[in-house]
Amino acid sequence: MSILDYSIIIVYFIVSILIGYVLEKSQQKFQTRSLSWLPIALSIIASQISAVTFIGAPGWAYVDGLSMLVFNLTIPLGLWCSGNFLLPYFYKKNYVSVYEFLTERFGQNITKLISVAFIFKSIVVAGVVIYAPALIIKELTGISQYISILILSTIAILYTYYGGIKAVIWTDVFQMVVLWGAIIGILVLLMQKHGNIIEILTYSNDHGKLNAFRIPEQWYISNTFFTGIVGGTIFHTAYFGTDQVQVQRMLTAKDSKNLQCSLWFSSIWSIIQMCAFILIGFYLFKVYQGTNFSNPNQIIIKFIQESIPSGLFGLVIAAILAAVMSSLDSLINSMATVTAVNIVCNNEDKTIKKWIVIWGIVIAIASILFGEIKIPLLEAISKYGSYLLGSIFGIFILGIFFKKIQEREAVISFFVTIIILALLAKFTPMSWMLNVLVGSLVSVVISHIFFFLMKGKENTSLNDTKMEFQYNALWVPIIITLFSIFCYILPNFF
Repeated sequence: MSILDYSIIIVYFIVSILIGYVLEKSQQKFQTRSLSWLPIALSIIASQISAVTFIGAPGWAYVDGLSMLVFNLTIPLGLWCSGNFLLPYFYKKNYVSVYEFLTERFGQNITKLISVAFIFKSIVVAGVVIYAPALIIKELTGISQYISILILSTIAILYTYYGGIKAVIWTDVFQMVVLWGAIIGILVLLMQKHGNIIEILTYSNDHGKLNAFRIPEQWYISNTFFTGIVGGTIFHTAYFGTDQVQVQRMLTAKDSKNLQCSLWFSSIWSIIQMCAFILIGFYLFKVYQGTNFSNPNQIIIKFIQESIPSGLFGLVIAAILAAVMSSLDSLINSMATVTAVNIVCNNEDKTIKKWIVIWGIVIAIASILFGEIKIPLLEAISKYGSYLLGSIFGIFILGIFFKKIQEREAVISFFVTIIILALLAKFTPMSWMLNVLVGSLVSVVISHIFFFLMKGKENTSLNDTKMEFQYNALWVPIIITLFSIFCYILPNFF
């Protein structure tokens, strides 16, 4: 790398830390309702361009073509559903953590259970998110991936610790500028050397890359019309409506109008954003003449090494760093908030700050433990995250629509749903894109089965939404057994 490249990267790091330092003096850093729609929308969009997306999306498009767009086309549908049916209620209740709803509806026990599940899922996601740029830095500069992980984690912890959710959002705005500067720079370079967009689309179509809406006999496999549209809509409704990583941003809006505007803007721009990455993947398909790569994640890395000039090279590296930071800071802040609010039940700023440091360190360790993943990173992160997201969304469905279901049935259905999703993933060809849909349906069925089986065994008031879970000795070994089976099966997915 040239001095110009290093200078760009150093400036990026300095500005990110300064944003957190400046916001340290502001009021309500961790619990705020003061932001307008634009920074929230840009933060939502930036969080979707993780380093996983930057590396994985072009590789996914290179391999699967336009079929990957079907799943992402449902982001606006998911945002519309969550923005109309879930978020207005959470916003009106003045929640800091979305899982406060579960406390209000069921009780403390299931809230802590879901919070632990969310943290576990976040650690898995964060491990992939930070591994990707560490891999790139190692290949491009020779710097050890362990040092890279340490640097990235430390900087994310610093500005999140100082500035809270405000720093997360405003650094995302800055990172959005860096990211799109790199995206535009790459596309302009590709257009100059390999033809205009029409030529690339024609070439891609000749090689079968524009067949987006596949309707094969096996409708339940990935990237078909059904799994993409139906499964994708439910997946994104759950992600944007019940996952603290995203909901924490939306709850900072100064009023409901700004909340809705942020959702509409981000839903439109997310499609533009994904189309840009797909276009890069199509260009790379022409650049390398459809060469098969053992690891699709290496495609964009190879292009950066061979074709990016000085200056743009530094901007691309800064963009990759920005991509990981926009995801990493969100994960760290959401994990700390959930821990403070839902687990230790102390949402003071100093408590959240302490957990920001703890979870930042845990994430760094988890990242080191992640080896190379031989499937596209974007698919991996969505696949593994969907197992727990489906079970968690099922609990929200029970809480919202089925008032007879109480905490006992909800807890049982949560564990059983995880096991069923794990077994389906292991022994059937069902796509991970359907995990949230199937998980929701399984939760409803299982909870009602146990409700009728246990009906009359306890005198409970159906109107008491805060009923505490009464642990029955019979169910303790059953729950432990189910969880043990899940822990046995999970390593096989990796």
